[in-house]
Amino acid sequence: MMINQQPIIWIFKGDKYGDFLQMENVAKALGFNYLVKDMPLQQGTIIRKNKVKKYTYLSDIDKILTPPWPNLVLASGRHGAIAALATKEKAKNCKLVHIGRPWCDTSKFDLIITTPQYGLTKAKNIIVNPVTLNKTQKEKIDQSCFEWQNKIGIPPPYLAVLLGGNSYPFMFTIAKAQELANIVNKIAFEHKLTPLITTSRRTPPFVKEIFAKALNGNYMFHEWKANTANPYHTFLRFAKMILVTNDSASMISDACYTQKKVLCFELQKETSFKLAFKEFVHLLYCETPNKLLTFVLNYLFLYKKITLSGTYLLRNMTFFVRNLERYNFITTVNMKNFKEKTTSFPVTHNNFDTYFENTILEVKKLLQ
Repeated sequence: MMINQQPIIWIFKGDKYGDFLQMENVAKALGFNYLVKDMPLQQGTIIRKNKVKKYTYLSDIDKILTPPWPNLVLASGRHGAIAALATKEKAKNCKLVHIGRPWCDTSKFDLIITTPQYGLTKAKNIIVNPVTLNKTQKEKIDQSCFEWQNKIGIPPPYLAVLLGGNSYPFMFTIAKAQELANIVNKIAFEHKLTPLITTSRRTPPFVKEIFAKALNGNYMFHEWKANTANPYHTFLRFAKMILVTNDSASMISDACYTQKKVLCFELQKETSFKLAFKEFVHLLYCETPNKLLTFVLNYLFLYKKITLSGTYLLRNMTFFVRNLERYNFITTVNMKNFKEKTTSFPVTHNNFDTYFENTILEVKKLLQ
């Protein structure tokens, strides 16, 4: 129990900025100082099915695990889970909070804060929120707007277009890039909006060229580059309407927090029996009313067991998007339905701030 004492809080930072932003948001909301531990990640290669693939691994975690030991650890991702569990070996009384999915036995963590695409369901130590904890600090948004508002140079009102990239099972193909560019054209024309477009770390390089050829009228296209200023938050602040690809929970969450009309575009989805079977089983587990049939119950109990053990690593954004669509927080658009969706889709004001605040209360309980 922490009584009139400043707790020691560690954040294990990896290579995904969205994950770090969520952990930082939690740490700042707690109101205490925190220490960011940069995990020593290294790149390696492996040959699989005659293809060379890159992967990331932790090189020497012990060099960042030094006293004074923390009371609370915030981690995310596979490497973060490894670092958190290694810390627990040295500091037995520290509390572990994981954001996303831990890739291992969920019972090893005091609290897991997750979203629907990972296949976890609410439990004593699991919170399932409809969106990620990307509640961007006001000062960051203000700073972004100060830097970029005079660089836009084209008249409002604006359509913000947030482009993601390849993320299994979705692929940003040339055909999908052309379809999306045409939709942006149509929406801009129908609603008299000026597109503000930004790419992300995973956006394929051919997307810029396709958009340049397809777009009519005024627009601004920002190409993401590492360690350079990004107008992302400025685009969200100034936009009247937002169009985002369906591969990133963080981008979709950022868009939803604005309380504006959010349209979601589905990238090309891989089709396979294995993936379809996983989705079917997950759907049964999460949505079968009352789970009436005994044999289904027994099978889904096994599914729950292997999911909580971290063995079954389903990540499907379909469930994340579908959950938000149920409450009219977003709507999915394509070339056939964009006109109907952009005119008749109502904006339902969400209570995402309440989800965030309730999550912080649960984390604070761990420090009591």
